[in-house]
This record gives sequence, C-alpha cells and structure tokens, in this order.
Amino acid sequence: MHASQPRLERVLPKVLVLGAGMSGLVTARILKDSGFPVRVIEARRRLGGRIWTDTSLGVPCDLGASWIHGVRKNPLTLWCQSLGIEMRKIPRGSVHFWRSGEHHHLPYMLLKGRKGFLRAALTFLHARVPSFNPKNPAKSPTDISIEEMLAPLVSDPKLGKENRSLIWWFLGLVEAINGAPAHEISIREWDIMEYLQANAVPIGGFERLIEDAAKGLDIELDTSVKRVIYGDRGVKIITSKGIFSGDIAVVTFPLGVIRSKAVVFEPSLDPAKQRAIDRIGYGGVLNKAVLLFKRRFWPHGHERLTSLPESPQSRAVFNYWADFSRSVGAPLLVGFTSGKAAKGLDRSASDREIYERVTFSLKNMFSQSIQTPEGFLLTRWLSDPWSRGSYSYGAPGNSEKDREELARPVANRLYFTGEATHQEHYGTVHGALLSAQREAIRIHRRYCCNNYTLRNLPWM
Repeated sequence: MHASQPRLERVLPKVLVLGAGMSGLVTARILKDSGFPVRVIEARRRLGGRIWTDTSLGVPCDLGASWIHGVRKNPLTLWCQSLGIEMRKIPRGSVHFWRSGEHHHLPYMLLKGRKGFLRAALTFLHARVPSFNPKNPAKSPTDISIEEMLAPLVSDPKLGKENRSLIWWFLGLVEAINGAPAHEISIREWDIMEYLQANAVPIGGFERLIEDAAKGLDIELDTSVKRVIYGDRGVKIITSKGIFSGDIAVVTFPLGVIRSKAVVFEPSLDPAKQRAIDRIGYGGVLNKAVLLFKRRFWPHGHERLTSLPESPQSRAVFNYWADFSRSVGAPLLVGFTSGKAAKGLDRSASDREIYERVTFSLKNMFSQSIQTPEGFLLTRWLSDPWSRGSYSYGAPGNSEKDREELARPVANRLYFTGEATHQEHYGTVHGALLSAQREAIRIHRRYCCNNYTLRNLPWM
C-alpha cells in the first residue's frame, strides 16, 4: 500500500484480525503488504465466513454470498477481471410464475394485479413523501416497517385474493433481498433501483477471491474467540486455543455475534456503540436449498421461477427459485426462504421437514413431474453460532450514524470492520471489502504514515 516515496522507519504494531471473512482477510492482506505483522484468528475450520463455496455436489455452490450486486463500478468486478474470473448475469430474463405445470410472465401478472400494485405504490408515496398525503401531510410516517405500511392494504377485503397474493409475493421478495422479516425492514430500504441493477456471479464461486486475499497470511483456524481484553498495553485475545497478544485488534465479527455477547469485551463497549449495535437491523435470515438434478424438467430460458403464495404465512417459503445451470454446467436449482417462516424453519425444523417443504413447493409449481434430486444442500445461517443471521439491513429507527458509530475505533486499540459498518453498501460483499479498505487505511495512517497508494490493489 506504500507509495514509491520512502517512508519513515518505525516499529509497526502487531495486528490481530478477528475473523477470516472477506473484511478480515482484506484488512489483513493490505496491512501485511504494508509491512505490519498480522495474525488472523478464525473460529471456523474454513476461510470465508458468510462466504462459503461448497463443492460436495461435484459443482461449486455459493451457500452464503452469491452475487456481485451492481456490476458497474463495483470493486469486485475489477478484482475478478484482474484474476481472470468470468462473471455471468444469473439469473437473467423475465420472472415466470408457475402453478400446476402452467406459467405466466411477470408483465401478465402485474397487469392482472395492477389494482393492488397501484395502491401499494400510492401507500408508499404517502408514507415516504409527506406532500403525497393531502389529507394530513404532517402526520405522514417517515420510518415505519414495510409490513406496517402495507398492513391496511393487504387486509382490505375489497382488494381481492389475487391482488393480495401478488403483494404477499412482492413482500417476500423484499424480505429475501434484505434477509429479514418485513416487520423489521424500514420503508427507507424500499429502493426500486435495486431491482433494476445488473447482478452477476463469479464462475467457480467467491472462494477464488477469498483464496487470493488469504495468500501468505498467518491464519489460525478452528480458534474461537471468548474474550477481547484491551488497554494501554495492547490487546489480549482469549480463545479456545490459548491467549494471543498484540498491539491492536481488528474486530470483523458479524453484528449478530457481537450482539449476542458470545464474545466478551473487557472493558465493556461504551453505551454509544452498544446503542448502535442494538439499533442496526440484524437477526433475520435468507436461507437456501440447493438441488442438483440429473436432467432439467423446467424450460430452457426460465432462470427466474416462482409461484404466488397462498397466504401471507407461506410467502418466501421456497416459492422463488433461480436456475444456476449456466454457472455450474449442470441442472442446478437454488430456492430461497426468508422472513418469519425462514427463522422458524432454521431454528426448529429438521432437514427432512425442510426437504418436504421444498419438494411440496416444486410439485405445486410443476405438477408431479419433478425428479428426485441427485444432491441436496441446506443452509442455516441463523442457527450458525459464528453468523447468527445472514447480513445487516435497515431497521426502523436506525440511521447511517449508527453504522458510523459501529465503525468508530475504541481506545485506539479496537478497530471495527465488516458489511454492517459500511454506511452505504451494507449487506453486500463489496461493502465488506470497502469497509476493510477503510480500516486498513485508518490503521496505516495512524501507526505508519500518510504516504500510501491504492493503485496496487487488485480491485483498484
């Protein structure tokens, strides 16, 4: 990271990076390449954290993060290009609504449900823009949940079942994108542009980026952190494999792990930071079911396959599927579940029960013609003690200042990074990367010098 000019010679502090996900590895990579002594401590037996490329089915499947969100001007795009990693826009094409072996395109469904969607759009404008509420603009709520905003609409008996089903379906889509139940998502998160941006997957999985970031790093796997002790003399990290000492520590734990108090900070984090930790949205889940088939039973070109929910409780229960066949070279469907139902399935249902829910959904969509899959994988990110959820989101009442507070260093000993600390791109892989770059620069400037360049980073 150093520029070409000579820097002042000094003893650089020993850095302990807690977590080997994207943010931890990138922070460690930048600091090590700048001359800092760095050691990474990771609780899992693998690298990547909430990035997890699994190959147990014989093809690479990203069970955690899957997409590069917004290909244009995304640092991950440049990183993939620098490594020669192909990217493909998957899924592509129109959304196809299936039921009992028959299907309709999204435009047809929107036309049929136009009354409900028009009223939903007006409801959103009334809630977000006071001038659109002529009856009482002063009382227009500005930060309520999406579910609270739409509750009067979907409970209106005059709306009709088909219109309500389409709104339930859309609520499920919002829950999947945000990885949280609709009653926990602020209406500030409802951004139509998010549905229009181009997303892509790295062929071979995100693992290739993780491996590139980890090259040459000193990493302790299968080492869970119990306590983080910090003070004037540095930091001590109490782990399942002993004590690690350093001068500073970079905390990259998912927000759910910090919130759970599974890791004890001594002294305790100050009230302002604790309030930010409590306010930022976290604790929802977007889980996946990955099914590998011997041959495809769905039409070519149908990469977005879905069905309307029969009730609000059944929305986002494996009624949205993406065809990943073009990325892995085999018939592979990935189904998603989110919201309240996903939390219940994650915590209490057996693999067999979830498998039955998955096949029930597919049989309703494609009639009884589906095959028995040759391989089947499930995720449980909420039950996972090292994630305790999928990713952060905007909850009612939290703001950018909360994420700024979460990122604020403590006593010049603890530095915080991760997707939840990025004010704009939280919930994304590139948000994790950019937050890591931010903290590496902060540490470099404080303990080394202001003489640095970013031109040699693979995503620059």
